[in-house]
Amino acid sequence: MKRTITITILTLLTLTICGCNEAETANHRLRTLETGALYTIYIDNLTGIQYLKTYQGGVCVMVDAEGKPLIWEGEK
Repeated sequence: MKRTITITILTLLTLTICGCNEAETANHRLRTLETGALYTIYIDNLTGIQYLKTYQGGVCVMVDAEGKPLIWEGEK
């Protein structure tokens, strides 16, 4: 379990540190939607599913009131 958590954190840390701009994200699976003081929201480019990463070490799928994954539908 510790190994899985460590790999997940290292992967997200790598994505955060790389400093990719939007032109480069077309070739990447995840892109940043929003960054706050204590969190970052990522979007999976293939599925549109949103993920929440906290700076305390947690990563989870964001869900709606029915428990279904939140799907990014683009700018409105």
